[in-house]
Amino acid sequence: MAHGLKNYYKILQEGPDATFHDIKRSYRALAIEWHPDRNPGDAEAAHRMSLINEAYAILSDEARRAKYDAELKSDHFAEAQTWHMGESEGVGLWPMFGRDSARMRRGKYPGPEKPVKKWTFNAQDKVRSSPAVGSDGTIYVGTDGGHLLAIRPYGARKWEFKVGAPIRSSPAIGLDGSIYFGCFDGALYALEPDGTRKWEVYTKEEIHASPLVGPDGLIYFGSGEGKVYAINPDGSKKWEFKTGWRVRSSPALYEDGTVFVGGLDRKLYAISPDGNKDWEVRTREGVHSSPTVAKDGTVYVGSNDGRLYAINPKSWLPIGKGKVRWAFQTGRAIRSSPAIAEDGTVYFGSYDQKLYAVTPRGRERWSFATGGTIESSPAVCPDGTVVVGSLDHKLYAVSSTGRLKWEFETGGAIESSPAVGAGGTVYVGSNDGKVYAIGGVEQA
Repeated sequence: MAHGLKNYYKILQEGPDATFHDIKRSYRALAIEWHPDRNPGDAEAAHRMSLINEAYAILSDEARRAKYDAELKSDHFAEAQTWHMGESEGVGLWPMFGRDSARMRRGKYPGPEKPVKKWTFNAQDKVRSSPAVGSDGTIYVGTDGGHLLAIRPYGARKWEFKVGAPIRSSPAIGLDGSIYFGCFDGALYALEPDGTRKWEVYTKEEIHASPLVGPDGLIYFGSGEGKVYAINPDGSKKWEFKTGWRVRSSPALYEDGTVFVGGLDRKLYAISPDGNKDWEVRTREGVHSSPTVAKDGTVYVGSNDGRLYAINPKSWLPIGKGKVRWAFQTGRAIRSSPAIAEDGTVYFGSYDQKLYAVTPRGRERWSFATGGTIESSPAVCPDGTVVVGSLDHKLYAVSSTGRLKWEFETGGAIESSPAVGAGGTVYVGSNDGKVYAIGGVEQA
């Protein structure tokens, strides 16, 4: 910033519109995290604590803050806010779990060459939800403590919305900027872009699955009561579909309007646009993994039986049928959702602690061993970089040939699936209670 003026708002992970309560809350959380007593001998922690104290001294005093704000030129602060933003592209850079309605998990930007930590955001509870990124760079993610967080692109709190139960569902951004997410209290929530409540739809059991927003604005999601719902943008129900047991798989949508979703009743379902069953395919165990639909309509999905299934596209089949083309066997359950690269390679993780690359014909291209179970679903970048988290506390970046490019260690297991934003910045949550932004040049 000009004249060496420090950005105290960024240091406290807040914006210029933060209230005194926001400032105080952030200060307390950061002071706990960076206090020298918790980080003995850590020079960086001591330096950060000094900056945190300095920022709080200025921003908690009304007169000193007013003087500081006057010195903080608007154009300089705007520059600080937008250092990380990309161009606006529709509803978001990564607007839902899997990025698009087919859940292909394919990013637009090359992955970072080095694991540089841009910032961390202290969410204060486990973050198992996967981030979504809006067109303005805002990152949305849920916590086990029942907070839906909106984080500014430079790591400051924008707003938060509190519910009464854990949020494992990943948010989805609607065509008008609305934010949708499911909760363990059984509700699908719709929020305005400013974080105020719009409406909610209640089901009878918890919502673990992540909602999908279709091109027409319809919202699709599954529930623990064993149903799949299609909800209109105004919150009214279009249809519901009953499966045989709980639905934790997140729906995927084909371009013809067919909805694919897995169930713990050991089935993959194809649901027509009017809410009726087209077909079902049985697996040997329940399906937690979310299906991914390739360009030709082939559906890929993992199962607790340790197999990745490839289901023939609907266009190849008579109405009312579905057929397994091949099944690729791993050592343990697959709850990771597949990603599909431009060349058709399918990437996914397994409970056997490996990340797999499989050809469209079902042959193993390579496997990469991590140090823990993989629940996280990989993201694949245009340069072939595959990014995935593991329960060994690490985020891995692996090349298209199966070579480790880098690894980044967090303070807890990573169940959250990474999202790739502008410039290739990777966002991911961790069970250490933090959200991480990784890649590019670190912002102090």
